[in-house]
Amino acid sequence: MRKLTAFISLLLLSSSSLWAQLNVYYINVGQGDATYLELPNGHNVLIDGGPSGVPIEKFIKDKGITRIDHVVLTHPHSDHFRGLKKVFALVDVKNCSIVLRFFYNGTGLLFTGDAEASIENAMMRIFKSGLQSYALKVGHHGSRYSSTDKFLQRVAPKVAIISVGVDNVYGHPHRESLDRVRATGAKIFFTTGGTQTLTIPAPRKGVEPVLEGLAPYDPAAPVLPHVESVIYKPAVEAPMNVHGTAFGQLNQEVAD
Repeated sequence: MRKLTAFISLLLLSSSSLWAQLNVYYINVGQGDATYLELPNGHNVLIDGGPSGVPIEKFIKDKGITRIDHVVLTHPHSDHFRGLKKVFALVDVKNCSIVLRFFYNGTGLLFTGDAEASIENAMMRIFKSGLQSYALKVGHHGSRYSSTDKFLQRVAPKVAIISVGVDNVYGHPHRESLDRVRATGAKIFFTTGGTQTLTIPAPRKGVEPVLEGLAPYDPAAPVLPHVESVIYKPAVEAPMNVHGTAFGQLNQEVAD
């Protein structure tokens, strides 16, 4: 609940006018949950979708909704998520991915889902240096609409993993995205050869970073590389503040 509160708070803080009206609709979906918010900045949010597509479809059509900016599933129970399938079929939903950053032993791991440029820009406004991470799961499978230059500079990854299928219908990863990631100096690896494994050991002094069994991306190669594992051992001690910089910056944003 704290994370959801912080998420909604950040959406409200992005409003161009704090005096504009906020509308909240607690939708009648029977035994289940679905809540629709019209934010002061003109964006909208759907929290959960109810137990079936019928009531949420009626609400969407009655309201004339054609686009939803943010979709939040609070938990995976059927009375909250079943209606979302109908929502995705009826209206355009952009950038509804949850972005996660883990921090352990002085090492950041950033997982961006399918977040595109607008969400990357929002994160940069909030987190400043708190985005810096050793490993980046490249956004949207290497789509040209993600992984902007400024975002990658802020993250400054050493290793970039792209989850993608060979000869996929989307053409992922796109050349533009690959070039931007390469410009950071990060080594790029693909999941085309199997599951990737990144290991960060328990805190020990004098442990040098080690990468083993790697076949990084080669722009001259005719096909995507086949990689099995990524192993990393950082030469750092356990951080004094386990939350890292990002947690403090998020709290400050909400407090302001």
